[in-house]
Amino acid sequence: MRRSKGPLIAVIVIIVILVLVVGGLLLYKFVFNKDNKKPNNPTIVEQPPVEEEPTVNVGDYIEYTPDKASNYVVSGTNSGVANNSTDGIKQENLEWRVLNVNEDGTIDIISEEPINEEIYLGGALGYNNGVYLLNDICKTLYSNKSLGAVARSITLEDIEKQMTEDGLTARDEYEYDDIAYGDSKTFKNVYIPEIYTKNTNQDEESTDYYSEPTTTTYVPQSEISAKNTFYNLEEVDDSYFENEDFYELIFKTKTGYWLGTRCIDCSSEHILFGLRSISEDTISGSALCNSNNQSGSSRNHIRPVVTLGKDVEISVEGGTKENPKTLSKAGTSQDDDNDELKTDADKELIYDAEYTYENLEGKEYTTSSTQKTYSLEDIKVPVININSSYATKANNEIKEVFNKLAKQFKDELEGSQTSYGIASYEYYIDTNILSVKIEIEKGSTSTPVYEYYTYNFNLEDGSELSYEEAYEFAGFTSSNIDSKVESAIKKTLEEKMEEFEQLTNNSNNVDFDTYNKASIQNYRDSVSDDNIKYFINEDEKLNVVVDLEIPADRGTFAVVITIE
Repeated sequence: MRRSKGPLIAVIVIIVILVLVVGGLLLYKFVFNKDNKKPNNPTIVEQPPVEEEPTVNVGDYIEYTPDKASNYVVSGTNSGVANNSTDGIKQENLEWRVLNVNEDGTIDIISEEPINEEIYLGGALGYNNGVYLLNDICKTLYSNKSLGAVARSITLEDIEKQMTEDGLTARDEYEYDDIAYGDSKTFKNVYIPEIYTKNTNQDEESTDYYSEPTTTTYVPQSEISAKNTFYNLEEVDDSYFENEDFYELIFKTKTGYWLGTRCIDCSSEHILFGLRSISEDTISGSALCNSNNQSGSSRNHIRPVVTLGKDVEISVEGGTKENPKTLSKAGTSQDDDNDELKTDADKELIYDAEYTYENLEGKEYTTSSTQKTYSLEDIKVPVININSSYATKANNEIKEVFNKLAKQFKDELEGSQTSYGIASYEYYIDTNILSVKIEIEKGSTSTPVYEYYTYNFNLEDGSELSYEEAYEFAGFTSSNIDSKVESAIKKTLEEKMEEFEQLTNNSNNVDFDTYNKASIQNYRDSVSDDNIKYFINEDEKLNVVVDLEIPADRGTFAVVITIE
C-alpha cells in the first residue's frame, strides 16, 4: 500500500536526532441517480529507518490467468428479470492490475476494465440475490484453483477504505429529502426484501447471506427502523483518495459497473432498495424495488476482484502493460497439482500402455514391399493417467485404436504381409495444459499415409481443453484464428504440390485454387462438426490436423500444421 509522506525535519542536538514526521442505489429517486490519518505527534528515534521501495504498487499490471470456465447462465428466477442472455455470461480475456496491497500481506488485483457482458437485475429478487450473483459469476469465471485465488465482485468497501478525510466527509455530509447518510427512519406496514431481515446491524451490505439464490421476495413488516446507507457523489476527483493510481483504476473505465454492495435510500414516503454502482466520476446506485412492493430494474457491467494470498509469489520485475509481473504459488509445483488428478498416484501422468492381443506378443513379420520387420510392440499408445470422464473416454478410444491396429497386424502375420500399421505418441505439458498426439502410420507399396488422434486437457480439473481455449492460449482470437489457419493451409499445400511436381507452371494455378479451397473447406467442416484435431506443442504453439486435397492419385491425406 502506498503511504502518504509528510516533510521530515531533523534537528541534531549533541548526537540526539529528533525526527518530527509532519503530517502524521439507489438512489435517485427511482433510479438511484467518501484511512489513513496523518500522525501529528513527533516521534523520537535513535536512527531513521530506511524505507525500502515496495516491489508491488497499486496500478501494476499482473499476469493472471483464471481457470477455464463455461458460460454462466443467469436465470430470471434468480435475477428478477428475464433479459439476461440465455447463452450465459462468457469468460473474457482480461488484463489485471493491482488494486490494493493489504496490511495482512495479501494483494487484491482487479480487471483493468469491466467485462463486456451486462447483467440485468430487478425487483426484490434482484435485490436479494444481486450480491450473490455478482460474486458467484466472478468466482465461477475468474478464480484460479492452483493459486488458491477466488474471484469476487468489487465492493463499496474496496473503494471507501482508500478514501481520504475529504472523501469520507463528502460521504458523511450527503443528504436528500432532509434525510442524511447514516440517519435512521421508522416506517410502518411496509414490505421488506427478505435479505434485509438478515442484515440486522445494517452495516454489512456486501455480505451474501445465501449459499444459493433465494426464491423469496418480500417479507411484510408492521414496523421497521431503516438506516439510510445511500449517498451519491458526483464529479469525484483524486483528492478523495490516498492514491491517484487507485482513483484512475476506479473511475476511468470505459463503462460503468455494479458494486457487490446493497444500499437503501429512505425518503419521507418509503424505502428504496438497490445495488451500488460506479459510472464515470460518480458513486451512485440503482433502485430495484421499494417498501411499497413496487419493482424496478437496471443493468450494468461486472468487474471482478481477485485476492492473492500471502503464499502467492509476485515477481520483482515487470509491472507494465507490456511486461506484467508474474505469479507463482510458493512451495508448490505443477507435479503436486497433477498428483491430485491421477487415477494411479504411483505412475506418471502419461505412460506406455501394456495392452495385449490374442497372445501375439513377440511375433513379427517382414513386408515383401519394404523388407522391414514389424511386431505388436510397434503399436505404441499411451495411457492418460487422469481421473476424469474425458480421460476415460480418451483411454477407451486409444484402446480401440490399439485393437484395430493389432487386428491388422494379425491379418498381415497370417496373410500376404504387404502392409503395416504402427503407432507412436508424443505429449506436451505447459502450465495447466496437457496435449497428447498419437500418430498412426500405414504403409504398403505406396507412400505411407498418416492418421492422427489428439487429446487436450485442462490440468486444473482434467476436463477437455476446447479448440477455442487452445487457440486463445496460443495467442489467437476468434476474429483471426480462421484466417491464420487458412493462410497456413495455403502455404503447406503449395509446398506439398511442389513436392509432387504439380506446380510446374502458371497454368496449374487454377488447380491449386481448387485444391486449396477444398482443403480449407475440410478445415471449416471439422470446426463446425466439432471434430477438429489440435494440440499445443513444446513451443506453446497451436497445431491443427488438416485433411489436404492433392490432385492426381494422391487424394486426401492428413497433415499437422503449426499455426504462426
